[in-house]
Amino acid sequence: MLLTVLLVVAVGTGGFFGVRALSGDDGPSAEATESAEPSDEPSDEPSDEPSDEPSDEPSDELTDEPSDEPSASGGGVEPILDACQGANPEQGAARPGDAVRGGGLRISTPPGYERSRAARVFTFADGVAAVQLQIEASWISLYALGSLPDIGYESPQQAAETVLECMVRSELFYAGFQSRTDLVSEAVAVQGEEGWLISTEIRVEAPGVSVEGDQSVVLVAPRGDGSYRLLVSVVPLGDAALIAQQDATVEALLD
Repeated sequence: MLLTVLLVVAVGTGGFFGVRALSGDDGPSAEATESAEPSDEPSDEPSDEPSDEPSDEPSDELTDEPSDEPSASGGGVEPILDACQGANPEQGAARPGDAVRGGGLRISTPPGYERSRAARVFTFADGVAAVQLQIEASWISLYALGSLPDIGYESPQQAAETVLECMVRSELFYAGFQSRTDLVSEAVAVQGEEGWLISTEIRVEAPGVSVEGDQSVVLVAPRGDGSYRLLVSVVPLGDAALIAQQDATVEALLD
């Protein structure tokens, strides 16, 4: 995940999150807090144009529209790209400690991982708690738990595919995205519900990044109210120890 976007344009997570959103303060920007100057001139714009007042919508740093370009591979279902924006990743999120909790899921915090502000870039999920491990100057590995809001997903597979497409189409996650190659895309059981698991290799080419990309895992399972439990994990391609840890962490969540 790209950490460069985190710091400047934030570039990476275990090979993937270009988290430029993490580079600023938690408060609103100066542009967002200044209202427009009053004018005595009548406006030529229609009255239903959006106002200059700040809104509750995510800042421009977090609202990059997903690309219309298709990814290199997919799961055979149509993702809902409108779902890539509009959720509340920070609202109600639990603070990670020895464990990470979110969306009704719980994992033990892997050794060496610490609380991550990268949860902010999950603009498609609610209540996201995340931990990260620094891989190199512009790259991090990440585990995140949260939930997907009820937007009418037709199946767990569609929900999982949507999450991955939101990730690879956004520079907040993968600046320099090159390809996606699925390793596993299958139905699984989570807490008695039929969910969906996708494990995929995501490759990038980004300035200042030596890793090839991430092995990324998305796990979703319905919660009974239309929302979905969500786990996302990204670890660097070729790191056998971190990949084995990722496999074990995911396996522990399956029935």
